[in-house]
This record gives sequence, C-alpha cells and structure tokens, in this order.
Amino acid sequence: MSGITKGLKNESPILSRESIKELVTPQLGDLSHGILWETSENYIGHSGDILGATTYAYYNFNKEIGYILFCNTAGTKTMYKETDKIKSKLKEYYDRLSN
Repeated sequence: MSGITKGLKNESPILSRESIKELVTPQLGDLSHGILWETSENYIGHSGDILGATTYAYYNFNKEIGYILFCNTAGTKTMYKETDKIKSKLKEYYDRLSN
C-alpha cells in the first residue's frame, strides 16, 4: 500500500502514477473495486481468506493511516463471526482517526 500511495504522489520508483491510478480506479461499473483493490475517495484496501487464515488491509491515503489484521482461524467453527467482531472494532478506531 505504501508503494501505491507513493506512486499517487509521483514518488514511486517502480510504477508510474498512471499505472497506480489504473490499479485503484473502479473497474466493475458501480462496484468500488480497482485491480485487486477495494477503492473509495479516501481509502484503498484488500481482504481475503484461505483455510486457516483471514486478512484485512486498508489504508486512508489522505490521512496516511491504515490497518492490517491477520487472523489465524484454524480450529474455529465461527471464524467469520469472530473476525468480524475484531474487524469492526478496529475499523471503528480507524474511522475515528480518519476524521
């Protein structure tokens, strides 16, 4: 995410600003999804899960703050319920910092 925000400020040695803008520009009509990234006016992010783990990573590029949450979900029957509670609390804090 750091590389994307640096690229939007023309500070990236790897990707051009135009390439990075393409990554975060919505590609699916009304959905706010760029290429591999969820996007909005204020943030970029990505989430996903595989058997045994779930992750969330979001960054407010205007405020230059973000969060990353990695959860080991092996052996739990209520993975989504448990991680959603953690994610909700973390997002509440993130939103307070973003305002």
